[in-house]
Amino acid sequence: MENNRTETFRHGVSYHTSKCVDVLKQGSVGDTLNRDEMSKYIDRPCEVHQPGYGNVQSAINIVERENGIVWRWSKELTAWKCLSPAECVKETNRGIGSARRRCNRSLRVAAAVDVKSLSPDERLQHNVNVAVAGTMSLFSSQRAKKNLAESPNLRQLEMGDIKSLFETS
Repeated sequence: MENNRTETFRHGVSYHTSKCVDVLKQGSVGDTLNRDEMSKYIDRPCEVHQPGYGNVQSAINIVERENGIVWRWSKELTAWKCLSPAECVKETNRGIGSARRRCNRSLRVAAAVDVKSLSPDERLQHNVNVAVAGTMSLFSSQRAKKNLAESPNLRQLEMGDIKSLFETS
C-alpha cells in the first residue's frame, strides 16, 4: 500500500510538530492546554489515535530535551499541564517505578530461557540482558533509594557526570 503523505518539514520535524513545539516552549509552571486548544494551534485533531496526537507527543519530547520544560497529560484537568519542579520529581519517581516493573518482568522472562539451547552469541546477549535488567531492578528498589538518600556521599550529578561514570578508558 502506498503512503500518500505530503507533509512539510521545518527544523527537522513535521510542520505540525514544529507548531506544537512553538506553543509548548512558551509554557510556564501550571499552564494547561486542552485538546481543543492544541488542535486550534496545530490545525489537526489531537485526540488519541488522531494525526495530531503524535505531533503533540513528539513536541513534548523535543521541548523536554531542548528547553527543559516538562508537559504531561492530566486526567483530572483533561489537558496537558506544564509541571513544576516538585511535580517533575514525582514524575521521575513514577518513571523509575515503571522501569523497575518492566525490568522485573524481563527477568521473569529471562528465567524461562534454556541457556543450553542458545548459541554462544545468544548466550552472551542473554547474560548481558540479565545483568542490565538485574542492575536496573536492584538500583531502583525502594531500599536502594533509601540507602542512597541516607548516604553522606550523595551529591548532585549532572547528566554528563552520570554518563561519565559508565565510560571505560
